[in-house]
Amino acid sequence: MAYELRGQFLEACDCRVTCPCWFHEQPDDDECAGLVAWHVEWGRIDGVDVSGLTAVSVSHHGGHRAEGHARVALFLDERAGEEQRAALAAAFSGTLGGPLRELAEITRSVEQLEPAPIDFSSNGATTSLVVGDVAETDMTPLTASTERIITVVDGAFGSVLSPVAEVGRSNRFRLDVGSVASRRDAERRSASRGRFHYRHG
Repeated sequence: MAYELRGQFLEACDCRVTCPCWFHEQPDDDECAGLVAWHVEWGRIDGVDVSGLTAVSVSHHGGHRAEGHARVALFLDERAGEEQRAALAAAFSGTLGGPLRELAEITRSVEQLEPAPIDFSSNGATTSLVVGDVAETDMTPLTASTERIITVVDGAFGSVLSPVAEVGRSNRFRLDVGSVASRRDAERRSASRGRFHYRHG
């Protein structure tokens, strides 16, 4: 199946700023619980239009992310029709290959796959995400002495998210996804955001 997808992503986890996984290092305390939200501004997956929809992957892994131990819960925009949900699930689980194939390579199991109300918003200063009653976070970018936003370029998530990501911290990071990880409720943790453009087939 071919796909082309463009939009914005938000990545957040319970590591301290910035998550070591971006730099091919062990996560804080040797484990990482986090999420990635992809808001598709324009996209087609094998001819299915998924523009305007959002997919969120919640995961937990112990040890290095490349060891493929992640347990995943995948939440798909409840506004999507059945065909759109199937297309989103195939793409954002990594099973279609292409730029997103790494998602499948680092996943041990998909424990949960279901529709959910997802609110993804960004006003430039802050990017926020609410996934029903299972996840909530936001991201405010960090700036350097130059007053420019700090970025990570060509980090470990470069192919599966974006070669350039803005670095920030979350005011709140909350997860309650029992199938994947025990409840997390923390402040001032690692977060990043950026734009993605995937093309395959």
